[in-house]
Amino acid sequence: MRNTCAHHSRLWNREFTITPLLPRNKPAGLAAQFHGGSRKLYNALVILLHCMDVIAPQHHWRSRLKGLIARHGVSVAAMDFPANWQNLPIWQDPKPGTP
Repeated sequence: MRNTCAHHSRLWNREFTITPLLPRNKPAGLAAQFHGGSRKLYNALVILLHCMDVIAPQHHWRSRLKGLIARHGVSVAAMDFPANWQNLPIWQDPKPGTP
């Protein structure tokens, strides 16, 4: 994914050769956020979002990504987003004062 971005290649509907492994039990609940068996962008975004939540809890990446998708009317189906992706816990904006 890094090389695709670095070389300004198409990313949004690319099918990656490597399928991300689902976490078995840690962190709790993260596996439920994945779209099982997909080699498209969605699972990579979930992993990136989880890393951002751990490394920089006050980040705005989640809201910026959701805003970008909404503002440009991006077809998330081509990226293998599940139909209810915005309702999954990982995509919910944290409450003020919580990490």
